[in-house]
Amino acid sequence: MAVAATSNVGPGTVSVLDLAAKKLLAVIPVSATAQRITLSVDDRWVFTADQTKPQLAIIDTATNAVKTWAVPQILALAQGGKKAPEPPATR
Repeated sequence: MAVAATSNVGPGTVSVLDLAAKKLLAVIPVSATAQRITLSVDDRWVFTADQTKPQLAIIDTATNAVKTWAVPQILALAQGGKKAPEPPATR
């Protein structure tokens, strides 16, 4: 089955599509606004950004559900263990 995923910015969801059958398989709630998407090289995970918080949704393609969230500290570790930058101060 040829499956694809797309991030739906407005509703904050990810749609999973069966390309061969031209069918919608699942709509996965992510956040108020989700944007950008990528898949792992083994097609096991889908990653999409939460545009309301600095975090990344990690979706399990076997269950079509958000498995966990990557927050800046975890993302920094993936970039060589550097500490995540602090957000700018607000006035």
